[in-house]
Amino acid sequence: MSDNQSLSELYLTGSLPPEIGVTQLPQTLKMLSLAVSKLEHDPMPDLGKLPNLNILRLFARSYLGKEMTCQSKGFPVLRVLKLWMLEELEKWTVQEDSMPRLRELEIRRCEKTEQKLMVGGG
Repeated sequence: MSDNQSLSELYLTGSLPPEIGVTQLPQTLKMLSLAVSKLEHDPMPDLGKLPNLNILRLFARSYLGKEMTCQSKGFPVLRVLKLWMLEELEKWTVQEDSMPRLRELEIRRCEKTEQKLMVGGG
């Protein structure tokens, strides 16, 4: 899949085989939606390296882990992030300098997630 360098939008429904994981996605993606992907390892470090990603939507059961981290300098052009029904997610960490262009954040039914929001210097 990583060879398809003209692909800019992708909506995947269903489990991803381990050999196709998120590291195999084209660097040209601007919009990515995942649903029922059943990812067991935090996809954010790899997704954050996609240089053109503007919109990321992680829908029901796309990620089954308990922790997710958006690393520093990750998601350089991301404007929209939607996290829906990530039922096992307990902790979401956004490191400093991650997602500098984020304009829209929507979190729905991530009921186990810690409800803490820090803005600015802490």
